[in-house]
Amino acid sequence: MNINLKILMNNTEGALIRTLGTVERRGHRLLGLSSRASGPAIQQLLLEIDCGERSADVLVRQIDRLYDVISVSKDQTRNRTPVDPQLNVIAAGAPSTGHNKPIRSFSHD
Repeated sequence: MNINLKILMNNTEGALIRTLGTVERRGHRLLGLSSRASGPAIQQLLLEIDCGERSADVLVRQIDRLYDVISVSKDQTRNRTPVDPQLNVIAAGAPSTGHNKPIRSFSHD
């Protein structure tokens, strides 16, 4: 099962690494990542995650407990599709429109 997570967090040193480390340590597979500034000190992360047989709700609660995380919301997906077309986050095989490039982008097959 794939899920899309929208995470709003403080843009501080180590916040991104703590968040991605939590996803990895909990045994989930990162399929896509996009990040953009949502203000001078706020960062918005959009993650596409393959949960396999693991519970997505547990992962959401664990991420929500992280120090710099402000909020987490999830959407369950059946197909690998772009997380958010506005940020141009591309999952494997999806075409890119080439506009509104994200600050950072990652895609993994």
